[in-house]
Amino acid sequence: MDIALDPFPYPGGGTTCDALYMGVPVVTLSGETLGSRFGASLLVNIGAEALVAHTEEEYISLAVSLAGDRQTLDALHTGLRGMLAQSPVMDAAGYGAAVGAAYEQVWSIYEQHSEQLKSIDDHDDSIYKDSKALRERLFALLRAERYAAAQGARGECHGARRSGGYAALSPPTPP
Repeated sequence: MDIALDPFPYPGGGTTCDALYMGVPVVTLSGETLGSRFGASLLVNIGAEALVAHTEEEYISLAVSLAGDRQTLDALHTGLRGMLAQSPVMDAAGYGAAVGAAYEQVWSIYEQHSEQLKSIDDHDDSIYKDSKALRERLFALLRAERYAAAQGARGECHGARRSGGYAALSPPTPP
């Protein structure tokens, strides 16, 4: 295979990685959503940003141009695996260290602010208590309204059955 064309709007992911690892250049179209930029992110991180298109026309042009450039294709077939191996994409130790450092930072911030993050019941927070009381009142009103509506609909259904016909039921008006 000379060239792989990354699908869009959602690129290949694992398939794209496999192609690059096998030395097959991948032409991708960078989109506007996180998922549609995976292929572009991968190519930029291995140093192959020249394979990233930003419009459909550029995607087609890039693929056609690369297909006609035997010298560049040969260089990519020979060098892509090494580019991938030396990139941040394949740096498991570096990635692990970065994730570990991020966890340490989160923990440090938590420790600095843990007193404020404790249960709201441990603090005098009238805003929270007011909103809690308001929420309880709203749910009580909704339950009462649903009960009243159900009772009204029940009565209307019984009336329709007794008359032997079908009545057009409209929701009861709230009290």
